[in-house]
Amino acid sequence: MTKKNNNISSFESDLRKLQDILEDIESDKLSLEQSIEKYKEGVELSKKCQKALDDAQEILADKHDLEIQDLLDNEKQLGIKTGIRNQLEDTHKREIRRFRTDELEFGLSIFATMFQEQLRTNPDEGSLHAVNIIKKANGVMKRNANEKLLLTSLLISLSELN
Repeated sequence: MTKKNNNISSFESDLRKLQDILEDIESDKLSLEQSIEKYKEGVELSKKCQKALDDAQEILADKHDLEIQDLLDNEKQLGIKTGIRNQLEDTHKREIRRFRTDELEFGLSIFATMFQEQLRTNPDEGSLHAVNIIKKANGVMKRNANEKLLLTSLLISLSELN
């Protein structure tokens, strides 16, 4: 198994652990002290997952910087501006957007899975409505929505279900 596959496997494992922690906390079977410990563990795992995502985005940014530098070096050697820089920067913006969209889709799918699991164990209208809200948010996000506004709206909509 390559280092990249190990990192992906570790990331997915950490996300599963986060989901388990959330389920433990929501189960009301833990004492306050145990819930606080689980919360702290979840915060640390969350930071670790965010760092993994940031590292992946940094690799993409480094690749972009190298491509721009290669282009500038070629232009300097040729003594002309090729006009490709704007195209390359647009491609980079699309790649970053795709990365962020994939990141958000993955997060939303995990979020929806939590509610789907709840539907399997304890069917209720609120969980069904939550899954539909998340699916709708996922569709809106694909249409290049403002991420912060979308996530804020999603959290407000979900909080109103209780």
